[in-house]
Amino acid sequence: MQKLLAALGIRERAMVFLDMPSGLRRGELAGLKWGDFDFKNLHAVTPYKQPSDYVWATAANRAGAKRGKQPVWLSAVMRDIIQPPARKLGITKKISRHTFRHTFSSILKANGEDVKVVQELLRHTTSRMTLDTYTQALSPDKRAAQSKVVSMISPKPSCTVVVPRNSEEIRAND
Repeated sequence: MQKLLAALGIRERAMVFLDMPSGLRRGELAGLKWGDFDFKNLHAVTPYKQPSDYVWATAANRAGAKRGKQPVWLSAVMRDIIQPPARKLGITKKISRHTFRHTFSSILKANGEDVKVVQELLRHTTSRMTLDTYTQALSPDKRAAQSKVVSMISPKPSCTVVVPRNSEEIRAND
């Protein structure tokens, strides 16, 4: 992930940094406006700084008068700007905005967060949605769970080893 982030421009890197650790849906990310943030001293590298402007405002000439007043097309950003460097880095799995959301959920689960916390962070109505759709069991967790079951059902050693306490007990057993 760090290599991918390093290969992205500042706008796309900021998108991923905001998207992944927050679990935002694509529409929520695209719909962010500066007025949604509570900053005392907003510093942004964009000409679109009004509270009503989109954070990820389009700067495309084809937008005309709506330039800066409508969000970028996130699908195009993903397809044209984020996925090409990912492929160059050898990431063959298709990456989408939802990939970041699933990763967020799985990392929270791997960190031992309560399912209700994860559900609320993802803004799901039920924990079943969180568990069934978003959170994957990671391999070490699967192995640990399986090892616990094996240790519960495997026979316990039945031999007893007597360790002598002093040298006289050792000579008596010879």
